[in-house]
Amino acid sequence: MIEEQNINQLPKGWKWETLRSVCKELQSGKRPKGGVQGIDSGVPSIGAEHLDVNGGFRFSKIKYVPNEFAMQMKKGIIQKDDIIVVKDGATTGKASFVNKTFPFDFAVINEHVFIIRVTEDVLPQYVFYKIWSSKGNKEILEDFRGAAQGGISSGFVDKVTIPLPPKPTQQAIVSKIEELFSELDKGIEQLKTTQQQLKTYRQSVLKWAFEGKLTNENVNEGELPEGWQWSTIGNISTNVEYGSAAKSKEQGKMPVLRMGNIQNGRFDWEDLVYTDNEDEIKKYLLKKNDVLFNRTNSAELVGKTAIYKGEYPAIFAGYLIRINRIENLINADYLNYYLNTKAAKQYGNTVRSFGVNQSNINGTKLKTYPVPLPPIEEQNTIVQEIESRLSVADKMEESINQRLQQAEALRQSILKKAFEGKLVATDTIEIIKETAKVIPFERKVLAGKIIHLLHDDKYFGLTKFQKIFYLVENFAEVPYETSFIQEMAGPYDKEFTTAFRKEMQEKDWAQEEQRGSITKFIPGENIGSLISNYPAYFRDKGSQITFVLKQLKDKSTHQAELIATLYAVWNNRLIKKQPVKIDMLVEDFFNWSAKKKDEFQKEEVFKTYKWMKEVRFVPKGFGKTID
Repeated sequence: MIEEQNINQLPKGWKWETLRSVCKELQSGKRPKGGVQGIDSGVPSIGAEHLDVNGGFRFSKIKYVPNEFAMQMKKGIIQKDDIIVVKDGATTGKASFVNKTFPFDFAVINEHVFIIRVTEDVLPQYVFYKIWSSKGNKEILEDFRGAAQGGISSGFVDKVTIPLPPKPTQQAIVSKIEELFSELDKGIEQLKTTQQQLKTYRQSVLKWAFEGKLTNENVNEGELPEGWQWSTIGNISTNVEYGSAAKSKEQGKMPVLRMGNIQNGRFDWEDLVYTDNEDEIKKYLLKKNDVLFNRTNSAELVGKTAIYKGEYPAIFAGYLIRINRIENLINADYLNYYLNTKAAKQYGNTVRSFGVNQSNINGTKLKTYPVPLPPIEEQNTIVQEIESRLSVADKMEESINQRLQQAEALRQSILKKAFEGKLVATDTIEIIKETAKVIPFERKVLAGKIIHLLHDDKYFGLTKFQKIFYLVENFAEVPYETSFIQEMAGPYDKEFTTAFRKEMQEKDWAQEEQRGSITKFIPGENIGSLISNYPAYFRDKGSQITFVLKQLKDKSTHQAELIATLYAVWNNRLIKKQPVKIDMLVEDFFNWSAKKKDEFQKEEVFKTYKWMKEVRFVPKGFGKTID
């Protein structure tokens, strides 16, 4: 396959590789003989059902293997930065990435997934995004063999191509992907929030309708309007009728509507079955405005109702009940809308019976359903009022669905550009390689979180931010590389600070404002979208980060310089495995820069050292020395 790739399509310095060539390990797992049913504790066993479509995991139905079994496994033990790919079944090729948010310290995989570990010269996230892209998934499935429940072999790694740039470029691309995905996810979250609000609005419209508030003024809470009365399904119908119990087939003369065809009060004409039985067709043929009630389903779905509008000739199946209403007493749409209200659902919950994984509301219980009954003319008006409002909501819903589809298409477009070398400009990468290391996106998130939490601290400005940033990253032992240098006021990462200050203002994460001698940070309109990623990146570091911020909050810039510099010289000695004594630390502190001797006294250094010991704010020899 590599030979078929056009080398000229890649930017200078890139090359085509196969997944096999960058794969250090390819493993599968296992489960005990007899499976894991009934095992409710032990070591989490991850399978295809635990991988979600967004490249993460879902753990609502976690399964386990015994501790002793897991301890004996030589392969299939999950590590950070693993790529997990489904190897068989309906979701073959689905991939997820084990990042720092993975909640288990010790977990294994079962025999239905692969673990991929890549070589040291390749970023695991970069390879994951290629595998997760639509093109990567298509390449994986080129190895698929067997029927619907078939799968892929270990040979799939020869099918997947990796357009491989130098490692700094890989990091730049990964950072850009994560940044763009974060912004995209924020938009998707807002769209889904609006969807939920529309759902609430629809139920509110129905509630107002059947309380009489759409057609009457000054309705007293808990009372029906004048001219209304309470009735029951039994009183407004001649009878209720179960559907056909005859066996259906995939093709035939007449569609048979089933409970799965009921969607949002209407019938979905996909996934149909059929019958040729003339007796069944004659008996159960639907008439326009028939209302059908789902008598058996899960607890959440039993009782859902739809109205047949004569779209196509059809009959109805046995899990549905036709309500043969008295037409001059109740409007069909009025009845259908009412039976889909929260109030009707709540009544159904009081009369349903329970079976294995299913609930049932039989015809006798259906006839007891209470129905608020206005005159027929008012029912017609209510239906018009409902539909005028819901049609607006439906149009908004349609627009949201289109935008959600566009968002997913944009996600794939981002990945396509990334692996064509078009996501990050080559000249930008060259500048980065020459002047600075690529900034991991999570580092920007952490900086934004610090600004968000401390911006109202009267001493918090550029200098104090630099010292706190060093202390937070070192004390929390962040997993990415930093580049702090020895600066007069204390540890300082010039490369990061310069780049971040420029980007934060361009993207309105924060703005700067000079107040006296302090350069203050003012959170911008987009700070929320940046720090929304904080839990994902720093879930397991939260307590250490909060501790540092608590110790530094409201301390003066002078104190922040003292603490950061003392911490740094202390950490230097631990890294070098040198003795750590207070006199030595004081000497190192004043040798940091000539400025220290002018601005600090030995007594306050001694006092700060004692305070740091008391509150246990001490370094552990993490990271690199700052010299």
